[in-house]
Amino acid sequence: MTLVRILLGAWLFIGGAAFAEDYPVKPIKLIVPYPAGGDTDIAARWLGQKLSEALHQQIVVYPRAIVFG
Repeated sequence: MTLVRILLGAWLFIGGAAFAEDYPVKPIKLIVPYPAGGDTDIAARWLGQKLSEALHQQIVVYPRAIVFG
């Protein structure tokens, strides 16, 4: 019974490593629910730049103004 558990654990560990891939493959989208050019947009772009440096992944900021009515 112990040998079965060891083999099962090794199989799951090796199998998971075989299918590992880089994530995310596409740029990360950072959606800002305010118009471009405002304080929130500037802060989001600064944050996106810092996150991009830390994660080594491209981050794209999308300012989207929310319109009600």
